[in-house]
Amino acid sequence: MYGKGWHRGRRRTVEETLHLDVLRLLKKEVLRPNSSWIISMGGKVSIHIRSIQNWMILSYTMKESGEEMSFPVEIDRTPCNYGGSRPWFLCPDLRCGRRSRFLYLTGKHFVCRSCARLTYRSRQVHRNISEMMAHAGMRGPDEDKPIRKLLYRLARMRNPERIARMERRIERLLELKQEDNRRLMRLCRM
Repeated sequence: MYGKGWHRGRRRTVEETLHLDVLRLLKKEVLRPNSSWIISMGGKVSIHIRSIQNWMILSYTMKESGEEMSFPVEIDRTPCNYGGSRPWFLCPDLRCGRRSRFLYLTGKHFVCRSCARLTYRSRQVHRNISEMMAHAGMRGPDEDKPIRKLLYRLARMRNPERIARMERRIERLLELKQEDNRRLMRLCRM
């Protein structure tokens, strides 16, 4: 095949996926033996968690399909340097079993990040920045470092007011660059 190459689309990110955090459950004392809790996640899933020694039984109903799921998740503990221990989920996928702080809901099951094939939002920034730079007509490696830095910062921002301020700043820098290019062209013609 010729052309720009094969494009497989954007992968789902950790930030947009429902997840369970073992440290948050520890703070809420959900991991105490023989305890039981009900947690609602984003209006999509309601989870009933029962702790039995080093295991958690997750029972939940998918609100979209009404399907009921129930499966065990093992909790592993590692000793800390100054005493105590740190809990970890062991991935319920039988092929994996790795330690993880988070379990992500993908489809019907909770699994670790690698089994869910999730990526981080920050890992997708480069592609977006390159597209933005090409659209603005900036292709040189070093000539537009200030604007490139601002675009990287803009891609990571979440506050709408700060985003608007940063966009105005970038537009002003682009205008200044165009003025400089016009001046340079005038000098070259003389």
